[in-house]
Amino acid sequence: MNQLIKKSLIVMTLVVQVSPAVAHGPASMNHPEMRDPMTGIASYLDPVSLARFSQTHRNAQDAARIAQALAFKREFAKVNMLTLPEVTQADVAHLQQAGVETSIRAPLISFKISDTPITIGLYHAVVGRYPDLSQSHWPTDTGRRNALRARWQADSDLPLTNTTVAEDKAFIADLNARTGRLFRLPTESEVEYSIRGRVVTGDQMGAITTSTYHFGNDDHEMRNRAWVKSNSGEQAHGVWEPLPGRTLDDSWNSFGLIHAIGNVWIRSSEGVVRGGSFYYYDDGTQSSYRRDGFAGFRYAYFSFRLVEDL
Repeated sequence: MNQLIKKSLIVMTLVVQVSPAVAHGPASMNHPEMRDPMTGIASYLDPVSLARFSQTHRNAQDAARIAQALAFKREFAKVNMLTLPEVTQADVAHLQQAGVETSIRAPLISFKISDTPITIGLYHAVVGRYPDLSQSHWPTDTGRRNALRARWQADSDLPLTNTTVAEDKAFIADLNARTGRLFRLPTESEVEYSIRGRVVTGDQMGAITTSTYHFGNDDHEMRNRAWVKSNSGEQAHGVWEPLPGRTLDDSWNSFGLIHAIGNVWIRSSEGVVRGGSFYYYDDGTQSSYRRDGFAGFRYAYFSFRLVEDL
């Protein structure tokens, strides 16, 4: 038995040495990284050893499939889609009369949006790997990249970051194939609308907010509502993590978006980001603030929310 184990270890070493490198990509059981290696191993093992190894390998593959399926079920169960009412021409006229800079256009039909940004846990459960930090535009130093990777592994509720719009769309395509749903990235108009929310009290109840922030105009209150550069420790926080000394309700807007502003910029399908982040100053969380041209950039402070048409 000891000789058989020793022989198997030698064979596995040889297989690793002669196997060609495979490019990284979405990991599924049909991906080249997950293919059955029995063809290569068969040329090194005798029939009895091959049969034993084959059974062990199948058991390990089955266990991996089950673990991946359970992880997906757990992470996808956390996705909560909110239904936002339509935007009419009267809504747009209200914004224009208030003199606010806005990307919101009408008609904008009712749609659903996730109450939090997509988590790293859901991305890993769907794609089978973490984003490639060697391609990150920030962080660029090895120490920060290793620290971020370790945080991802320790906390599946951190927001997904360090992807491009193209990679986000590929992830959504995989998610749709898995669920049979038709999720997509939000447009800039949908992102801004979801951040602004609607007035819930007073004479303008029901109107889209025109204030500096979704909750009003008080700059000091903003730091009790959002993770920004001044209070975040310059790192992303879990999508359900409340600010110190506050409750999670303080980070909601009238639509029910959690951390509607701050923590991570929300990127649209056009590459525009809105809402501010943990690594930006307070003015980035203003409802009218936007930054453009980031479709192809991988940053530790860009994420997105899922949208689904009704």
